Formats: sequence, structure tokens, C-alpha cells
Amino acid sequence: MKWVKRESSLIFADSYSTKQDVIRMLNIPEKKIIVNYPGVRIFIPTPQQIKQTRLKYSLKNDFILSVGKQEPRKNIQRLIRAYAEMPDKKNTDLVIVGPEGWDDEIKKINSSKQKHVHFLHYIGDEELHALYESCTLFAYPSLYEGFGYPVVEAMLHKAPVITSDTSSLKEIGKDAASLFDPHSAITIRQSMERMLNDEKYRKQTAEKGYEKGRLYTWEAYYKKMLDAIYNVLQ
Repeated sequence: MKWVKRESSLIFADSYSTKQDVIRMLNIPEKKIIVNYPGVRIFIPTPQQIKQTRLKYSLKNDFILSVGKQEPRKNIQRLIRAYAEMPDKKNTDLVIVGPEGWDDEIKKINSSKQKHVHFLHYIGDEELHALYESCTLFAYPSLYEGFGYPVVEAMLHKAPVITSDTSSLKEIGKDAASLFDPHSAITIRQSMERMLNDEKYRKQTAEKGYEKGRLYTWEAYYKKMLDAIYNVLQ
């Protein structure tokens, strides 16, 4: 990345967290870096599409949804551990969507066919958004993200979100999601339990998340990008 530092007049970062990483690791002057959140668009499924998707994957109960490639950074193994430790799951399953990666612990759990944990691996966009639309809550325990598209997608589907209090997830989730320490299965479990057991809190979180998610538009992204480039050219 040395050429970036040497040759660039302007750098766009997709979060303040990423901006701080660029400053810290590459020692690039702060004034060169503009935070510009990307836009997020979603697909709204019909009731029939939701019904068909749930039927296809045998999702008869309420469910917690998590999305991400099965690799250590996504921290899915700790989410599963937290879910398994919940004494009262309220007839709520755990659904994990994402291709297999290089997390051996996940593969062991996957092969053990743990009750109430569904591994769907890769699915199409329409089915994914049908799951966003119908989940009881969305859990995203990733250890590090530059932005975090799934969190915003879930917010736009009015799903209450619980996510990590690290990297960009902390700034996206601030005042719009329940934040937990992703290194602690106990705090992940507590966050899930509160969201499942407190209907008022669940609805409030979903509403706040939806309002936050609506801020991330491509129109806003392009306007800020063009304004920044124009200022540099002056």
C-alpha cells in the first residue's frame, strides 16, 4: 500500500473505523481520508416467497439469523456456543447462512447436526432477504468489519439487530442495535436472551435500526464523493 500513501490525493474509507486503521497502519495524513459510507439496497420478498423459503429449509419455529462465511473472523462458533448455553430458547432456532470457509470448529459443529441449528450455506438473494424479513432477530458477532453490509440489510428489513461492539460495527450499531463483546459467549447469550424475552425492547431496536439503515443510500454516497473530488480539483 506504499503507492497509495505516495500517490493519492484523496482516499475514501467506508467507515471511521477503517479511516483510523489506515491512519494507524499506513501513517497517512488524516486530511487525505474522507469517510463515505456505501449505499445498501434490499429486496422486499412477498409473503408467498417467505412462506416458500421457510418451507424449503424446514424452518417451522421462530429463528435467529446470522450471515457470513464460516471463517474465524466471523466468530460464528462463539455465537453457536452462546446459543447452546441458553436455557430457554423460546422455541427459537438458529439459522446460519454463508459458504463454508476454513473454520474447523464450525465444520465439527456442522457435521454433528446440532439440534435447532440450521446451516444453509450459500443461498440466493431472494431467499436470503426472505430470511431477513422473517427472522425474530439478526445476530452478527464478527470480530472485525470494514463496514458490515449484513447489519444494515437486516436493519432495512426491520429486524432487531445484535452485533459486536468492535470496528465499524460499533459505529453502525450505535443507538440502533444491541452491542456485545464478541469475545465473550456470555455477553452474546445475554444480548440474545434480552432481545427474545423483551418484546418492547425488540420493537424499539427494530425501529431505531430501520431509521439508521435508511441513511445508507447510494445517492448520499455519490454526492459526497463528487463533492470531495470537486474540492480537491479546485
